[in-house]
Amino acid sequence: MEREILIVADNELHISSFEEAIINKGYRINAIINFDVDLNKYVELNRPDIIVIDVEAPLTVYLEKIRDINSKYPTPVVMFTQMNDDSVTIEKAIKAGVHAFIVNNVETDRISTIIDTAVIRFNQYQEMKQQLEETQASLENRKTIERAKGILMENRSMKEQEAYATLRKMAMDQNKKISEVSKNVVDMFKFIN
Repeated sequence: MEREILIVADNELHISSFEEAIINKGYRINAIINFDVDLNKYVELNRPDIIVIDVEAPLTVYLEKIRDINSKYPTPVVMFTQMNDDSVTIEKAIKAGVHAFIVNNVETDRISTIIDTAVIRFNQYQEMKQQLEETQASLENRKTIERAKGILMENRSMKEQEAYATLRKMAMDQNKKISEVSKNVVDMFKFIN
């Protein structure tokens, strides 16, 4: 399947070499726009697979737009720039969601490798982020179950195993997860106290 690339540029002179390299490597260009366009709206409506940015310098306003896009529509972002190496700006770009930051001119035969690398890094980041979210949710569920058991143990004079068995039975009877039933018990206890 052909990946669609959105090119965002502040100078159309550099774009012709990008266009050719991107098309020759089997990508499809979704559009070529500049930062004056409402980038957020464009990405929302057209959902490109990859965003390639070519700018003289990664201005703060550009980085803010990238951060905003990645918070709503996570997308691999490759940035080509003419600026000198500046570790502070590079760090800001990475924090904004740039997955490959390339300084100065690049040979056109390397563009697809750079894009592919950025996509792989993006996918790895998304996978780690999902794992972290799942781990956090699991820990939160565990804490809720422990709180619910504590409430039952204190208010119903149950032992820990009995409290857990009660929560489990309630979950089975209601066809819900034990974490959902535990949350209901905790919420109900807050309500009556």
